[in-house]
Amino acid sequence: MPTSSIHIPVRIYTPQIASKLPIIIYSHGSSWIGGSLNTHDNICRKLSQNTNAIVISVDYWLAPENPFPAGLNDVYAVLQWTYKNAESINGNSAHIALVGDSSGANLSAATSLIERDKDGSHIACQVLVYPSTNIFELNSRSWSYFANDFNLSMTDMQKYISLYVPKKEDRINPYASPLLAKNFKGLPDTLIITAEFDPVRDEGEAYAKKLKEAGVKVVVTRYKGVTHGFLLMNQITSESDKALNEISSYLQKEL
Repeated sequence: MPTSSIHIPVRIYTPQIASKLPIIIYSHGSSWIGGSLNTHDNICRKLSQNTNAIVISVDYWLAPENPFPAGLNDVYAVLQWTYKNAESINGNSAHIALVGDSSGANLSAATSLIERDKDGSHIACQVLVYPSTNIFELNSRSWSYFANDFNLSMTDMQKYISLYVPKKEDRINPYASPLLAKNFKGLPDTLIITAEFDPVRDEGEAYAKKLKEAGVKVVVTRYKGVTHGFLLMNQITSESDKALNEISSYLQKEL
């Protein structure tokens, strides 16, 4: 996908009946340093089938070779391209959602902030699945409870953060840590999914609280008995499919 002077790889999932369809822009997780179009292919494919929407999966630049804000700029650039070129892919520019999991949810939340700050929000809604919203301080109660989580330990998270945003002073930037934004008004309707045994659980729910206080329409669901990354664990837990169905239903209503 050409955006200004750069080319950003994407994978576009299109329903068989395709005309003026809503569009979902998906940002994959994996700690800003990994993941690809292939790791989240099944999720994007199911989202497109369940919602009868076009899904654009973004293969954004990864850290450490491309630190903050490279990946974020890619997602925002794809959003801008989609506004201008929706008709060329049989989509509707008035019905666009941002969706992401983990670090991809961080990028989606930050993109919504940038869009609001630069252009006024035209995004219909956003879905943030176990989002990382505060990389400046890992000081929530859930971090103290689950600092040694086998999927996402505090030691590992600190390493990932240092690779994504090497300069500590940059981590307070709300485009890196959306929870630290000073203004949450004007952001799109939001669904936030959290996991009971996830160290980033509380910062995701704190972000939902900030949005609600600013008058944003928010739905929050905490899935019991699961940990970070459970959306990709459909072979292990039925909560994965339940969450994907909730996300799909939410997007159908909002779009």
